[in-house]
Amino acid sequence: MRKYIIFTMLILGTLSSNADVVFSMPDLNLTPGEKATLAINLENDVNIDGFEMKVFLPEGISFQGSTKTQRVETTERTDGFTVSAANQADGSYKMMVVNMDGEPLKAGEGAVLNLLIQADEDAVLGSKEVRLGTVRYSNPDLVKLDDVKSTIYVTESVLELANEADNNVAIASAAAS
Repeated sequence: MRKYIIFTMLILGTLSSNADVVFSMPDLNLTPGEKATLAINLENDVNIDGFEMKVFLPEGISFQGSTKTQRVETTERTDGFTVSAANQADGSYKMMVVNMDGEPLKAGEGAVLNLLIQADEDAVLGSKEVRLGTVRYSNPDLVKLDDVKSTIYVTESVLELANEADNNVAIASAAAS
């Protein structure tokens, strides 16, 4: 009987570890001085307990202010979650998102955070890369994902939103981790 229980646990563990977790960000077009919201999207097949990441903004792109509420917002999916954030020595802004009541982030898709950014008044025109580094989530094991990148195009006039989804995602399959 004990062997049967252990075998069943191993099979269930294998099945649950094949779930995909995908973080992504769209590309944006901004003019110098323009403010925008950059969504951090998540598609997850399973509930996750929380996640953390570092945001690297390129030269010419900055947060709209110095306080956490001027830099990041939760969304409908993360309502009730706590965002802990701090500047890092490497120039990034590290965020950790958890629900202090212990409720997981339910399986689903859509924005989980909004970054409040702006193109500086003197931003050089051209493309700039926003990067999410050291992206990790727990389920309940801690899983590290590849960096997620988004391109911001600073132009003289506003263009339509460009989204190159293949270049802007990090996919984790726990079986591959």
